[in-house]
Amino acid sequence: MLDSSTKPAYVKLLEGRRFANELLALELAARLELAVPQAFVVRIRRRDHEELFEKLGLAFDEVYGFGTAALAASSLARSFNVNDPNFIKWFFVTLKQWKDIVAFDAWVANEDRHTNNLLIDKQLKLWLIDHDLALGGRRDISTLVPEAVTTNRLVNDFGTLVDVRHRHEVVDECHRFQAAANAIDVSAAAAASEAGLFVSEQELNQLILYVERRRALVPGLLADALGVSLLT
Repeated sequence: MLDSSTKPAYVKLLEGRRFANELLALELAARLELAVPQAFVVRIRRRDHEELFEKLGLAFDEVYGFGTAALAASSLARSFNVNDPNFIKWFFVTLKQWKDIVAFDAWVANEDRHTNNLLIDKQLKLWLIDHDLALGGRRDISTLVPEAVTTNRLVNDFGTLVDVRHRHEVVDECHRFQAAANAIDVSAAAAASEAGLFVSEQELNQLILYVERRRALVPGLLADALGVSLLT
């Protein structure tokens, strides 16, 4: 729990379901050693932010927001340049990190990956932010289907710019990602994430089961999302 006045953070107000998605997805990403900012549950008090409470029509004395530690602008090298073919080639052919990112997005059913939530630092490390629409987004957890293929704007907009050989490589090499994912205790990750503060115990258990079942399907989900065949 982070008091809103103690540390610089990007904070957004989310409904409980999307709050839980953020917390669990970031915890899973961190356990995979993907670069994600530290996440916080932030207490926002009316007495500190009266204007904000009035603007949003909030009747409470305090609310909780989802926060991530602010990445200093000086540490970021560049944003995703969609208009530069050389950048696109460098990103997808040379950088390689995108392979684990699309595998992760396939696992957590992230439908909201796009160029504004991929940040590149000066060490050319990719940072992932914004996962409230992963794990089914706003949909009822009990209706989620683990086998359902999800795509996002990164895959839809740029996947076809990557030749078939490199797309096949992503699927062929995802066994390493899957091995790392298989080593994660999803129940322990959910508990550590504090996602259970924002959904019921039943919903959290359903979400854990969904994530566990989907993990075994990553190669096929990834192949379908990238438009290639799964070689057996």
